[in-house]
Amino acid sequence: MSSAKEFREFARECLDWAQTAKSEHERTTFMQMAQTWIEAAERMELASARKSEPQDSAIADIAKRTTATSQEPPDGPQQF
Repeated sequence: MSSAKEFREFARECLDWAQTAKSEHERTTFMQMAQTWIEAAERMELASARKSEPQDSAIADIAKRTTATSQEPPDGPQQF
């Protein structure tokens, strides 16, 4: 499986090719390719960060919901 580091290396290669491009069209194409590789690396890093988030955040979310609903009396809100 490819890594974000590899994607950034591919982007660097595209930027190098853009510097030696023989036409503006080639340069633009290589720059667009580099941008695409950088975006892919960023998406991969974001996905990796989400996978490595501790389970504590999920537990905290459940605790917030439980606290919010437990503030009402067990029979529901009081009506006067």
